[in-house]
Amino acid sequence: MSGKLFFIEGPDGVGKTTTIDLLKLALLRRSGRFEFLSFPGRAEGTLGAVVYRIHHDPAAFGIATMSELSKQALHIAAHVDAIERLIVPALQSGTHIILDRFWWSTLVYGAAAGVHQAGLRTLVEAERLVWDRFQPALAILLDRDRPIDRDDEISSWLKLRDAYRGLALEEGSSLSSRNRIEYADTGRGRFGHCHANRNDAGGLMSEIQTFAVGKTDEIW
Repeated sequence: MSGKLFFIEGPDGVGKTTTIDLLKLALLRRSGRFEFLSFPGRAEGTLGAVVYRIHHDPAAFGIATMSELSKQALHIAAHVDAIERLIVPALQSGTHIILDRFWWSTLVYGAAAGVHQAGLRTLVEAERLVWDRFQPALAILLDRDRPIDRDDEISSWLKLRDAYRGLALEEGSSLSSRNRIEYADTGRGRFGHCHANRNDAGGLMSEIQTFAVGKTDEIW
C-alpha cells in the first residue's frame, strides 16, 4: 500500500516549525513509517541545496542579477528533483511523507515578489503533473493575525497571509474559523485551517497536534 502525503503551509512566522516538531514527537512514536521533509530541501548533495545557495547568495555563483521568475523556476526544478528522487519512491514504498511547504509557497511568495503570474502558474502546473496520482491526503494551513516574534513589515506579511487564504479557498478549503481549528473534507482534498490568535502558544500547538494526529489516524 502506498504512503500518504501530508503538508503544512503558511507564511513565515505562523509557527510551522514548532508545529512540525510536535508532530514529529507524536507521529514517530506511532505505528507506520513517517518521513519529514522540507520543500525544496537543503540536504548536501541535492539540487535543493544548490538552489537555496543561489537564491540567497547568487554572487557566489558569479550571478550579478536574476529575474524573479527565473528564481522560481529554479525552486520548481528542485521540487521536481525531490519529488522524483525521494518523495514518490518513499510513498510507493509505503512511507508517509509530511512536507514543510508545498507548491502553495511558490505561488504565494512568487506573486509577492511580482513574478509574472501566467508564467509562474505554468511552472507550478508542470510540478503538479509530476505529482501525478500522489495528491495530499491532508493539508494544514496555519494562520495568524500577526507573525510570531518577527520584525516583518506587517502590511507585506498580511499580503502573504491573505494570499494563502485565497489559495486555500481556490483549492477547496473552508476558512470561516476563528480562534480554533476547522476541518473541511472536500472533493479536492482534506484541509485543516488553524487560525492561531492566542497568547498561549503551548496550548495552541497541543491543539494542532491533537487535530493533525487525529486526522492522520483517520487517513492512515
